[in-house]
Amino acid sequence: MRPVEREIHHFSSVVCCSGEVYAIIDPLMTIRSAAVLATIIFFVHALTGSAQPADVACAAEKIAEIIAPARSASDTVIVNCSAKLPANQTVTKRVVLGPEASGTTFDCRGSTLSNRWSINVTSRYDMATGTIRKARDITVKNCTVTGTFQISTGVSADFVLMSSRTANHTQLMRSIAPTNIMLDAIALNAAAGVNNGIYFALGTTDVTLRNSTLKGVLSGVPLYLDAESGGHTIVNNTFDVDTTYREQIAIDGSSDNVVRGNRINARGAFGGIQIYRNCGEGQMIRHNDPRRNRIEGNTFVNFTGKGNVPGVWLGSRNAKGSSWCGDDAGYSFGSSANDADFARDSMVRDNTFEGFTEANAVRNDDTNNLVTGNRIRSARGSAQRDRSR
Repeated sequence: MRPVEREIHHFSSVVCCSGEVYAIIDPLMTIRSAAVLATIIFFVHALTGSAQPADVACAAEKIAEIIAPARSASDTVIVNCSAKLPANQTVTKRVVLGPEASGTTFDCRGSTLSNRWSINVTSRYDMATGTIRKARDITVKNCTVTGTFQISTGVSADFVLMSSRTANHTQLMRSIAPTNIMLDAIALNAAAGVNNGIYFALGTTDVTLRNSTLKGVLSGVPLYLDAESGGHTIVNNTFDVDTTYREQIAIDGSSDNVVRGNRINARGAFGGIQIYRNCGEGQMIRHNDPRRNRIEGNTFVNFTGKGNVPGVWLGSRNAKGSSWCGDDAGYSFGSSANDADFARDSMVRDNTFEGFTEANAVRNDDTNNLVTGNRIRSARGSAQRDRSR
């Protein structure tokens, strides 16, 4: 039996102006059946040569607002301009870069964002007008972050749940979620009590994380690439977080990503990178397969002292150990139809694995993946001859 369907607004159309996407929603029309929702036609009209918002520098008053002490943990500052913070400040407010920040740069200049929900790049759903505005072309650089760095879709969990019951869910999420976001020279010093460090939400596309260092302690994952997302670039970073029970990078239903030239220190039982597709969690159907991912030229180091820790694991779930896989049953697509990961058509090549066994350096539990040219050393810093795989 299908889960109880929830009520959401009906999409009527979408237009695109000045580089922002608007999903126009009729507030008088609601959907109580996923079967009706499946009939939605979602159009994105891209205007060739659409002008991006001007890159306007923040006034002194806005900078003062950003760095003023937070009155509470939920105190938030919305930034709609290019900000250059004074060096070596501590920002205690949550920083939000929404669609009004499109085309801008947020430069911390070495300052620290210390709120538990440190910074959020997000699209936005405006209930009053029934529009979704897309965040795009935003750069965040030179920031130290002690909480969570989120790139968010900007719609409710109920909205996403109902969308997942339609065949065009991936297309819809990608048309809403932020795109072309640059994270450069970010220092994540994760504090205890924080779950995921840097989170690329459902449907995000073309996000780059480069020249960054992730350290500290997390109960979750240092870098999480969530379902329906894709086209991300992870290059020239160091991952060195004490994760205990999780991997350093989770690629969960995300496709066409490049992970290149990073140092990835396995400090938890789940190792370096796991590529999979969650099934049924929260009753949500996962559509996008984690295919065509490229893991190239990285150095993986096993600091756990355990031989069964994986460096890279292609197809790490495949419905194993997940009690909720059947919770999305009843539909003919995505994880509702098949709980397998489909972590396929990917490449793991020219990486170095130190302290991993040959069997666990790369676990390939799916098909049609290329694993080649990898160097495996049984101990960290070992001078013995490399074994290739």
